[in-house]
Amino acid sequence: SITVTQQGMYKIMAESFTYFFDYPDIIEVNNNGSKNIGTNIALGKTEELNSVTVIGERPLIKRKSDRIIFNPQTNPNLQSLTADELLNRVPFTSMNSLGEISIRGISGAQIQINGKPYRLSNEQLISYLKSISVSSIEEVEIITTPSSSFDAEGNAGIININLKKDKSLGTIYTMRLNLDQTRLLKFGIFGDITHRSKASYLYINLNTATGKYYRGELLENNYHFLNNDIFWKQKMDRTRLKNDNNYNVIYEYTFTPKFSAGISAKGSFFYDDMSLISHSDISKPNNPIDSSLHTTNQVLTTNQTQNINAFAKKLIGKRNDELSFDFDYTYFQERQDTRTQTD
Repeated sequence: SITVTQQGMYKIMAESFTYFFDYPDIIEVNNNGSKNIGTNIALGKTEELNSVTVIGERPLIKRKSDRIIFNPQTNPNLQSLTADELLNRVPFTSMNSLGEISIRGISGAQIQINGKPYRLSNEQLISYLKSISVSSIEEVEIITTPSSSFDAEGNAGIININLKKDKSLGTIYTMRLNLDQTRLLKFGIFGDITHRSKASYLYINLNTATGKYYRGELLENNYHFLNNDIFWKQKMDRTRLKNDNNYNVIYEYTFTPKFSAGISAKGSFFYDDMSLISHSDISKPNNPIDSSLHTTNQVLTTNQTQNINAFAKKLIGKRNDELSFDFDYTYFQERQDTRTQTD
C-alpha cells in the first residue's frame, strides 16, 4: 500500500538504475489517503549492445623538446581556411599581408613543405599558401630551436607544413578561384590533381595569379621665388602588372612494403612590370608655359626558381626504422631592368 497526504487521482511509477516499475492503472485515493495497490513485479532495464566503438582524438597542440605540433584536423572550424590564414591561428606564428612570417614576434621564419625548404619571394609564398586548403594539411610543426640537421636559414625558426597523403585509390580533382584585393586587384586560379593506385602516388598542383594596378595623380604647386610667382603642374600615371605562376609535382612508387622511391619538382615564375609616366608644366602668371618636362620610368622584374628532388625510403629492422636518401638540385635567377627617358 501507499499513503499520500492529499486525496486525488494518481499515476504510480518507480525507477532505479537497473529496474523499472509502472503501475498500469490510474488510482483514486480518498478518505484516509491510503490505497492498496497489491503486489507488482519490477521489470529489468538491461539492454544488450551490438558493439562498442571507442573513439580517440589527437590533441590540438602537442609539445616536444624542440617544437610544437599543431593538428588542424581536430578543429572543424579550421577546415574552410587556406594555409596562409591558418598561420595566423597557429600558436606563436603570424603572417602579414606582405608575406612576412614571424614566430613569437621575430620575423624571418623559414617555410618548409613536408620537410623540404620552399624558397620563394614573399609574393610567391602568399600565392602558393593560398592554394593549400587546411583540409589537406596533416599537421604544422613550429620548430623554435632547429638542430644542426636543418638548413641554416630561418633566424626565427622553421614552420614545417606536413600535407596529407590520401590513402584512397583513384583520382581527385580540385579547383579554386580567388579574388584578392589587399594591395592590388589580383585574380588567381588554383588546381590540384591527386592520383593513387596500389603502388604509385601522383600529386600535381598548379596555380597562377594575375593582378593589375592603376593610379592617376595631379599635383599643382605655387612657388614664390625672387619676387616671382611660379606655377608647377604635374600629372602622373602609375601602372603595375604582376603575374605569379607556381607548380609542384610529386611522384612516388612503392616497390615493396619496405622500399619506395620517387621524384618531386617544384618551381615558380614571377613577373612584375611597373611604369610611371610623369608630365610637368612650369609657367608664370598670365604667361604661356615656359618649359615642360616629360619623364617615363619603367622597372621590369622577373625571377624564377626551380627545384628537383629525388628520394628513396627504406624500412629496416624489426622496428621498421626509416633510412632515407635525398638528392636536391635548385636553380634561381632574378633579373631587373630599369629604363628612364626624359624629354
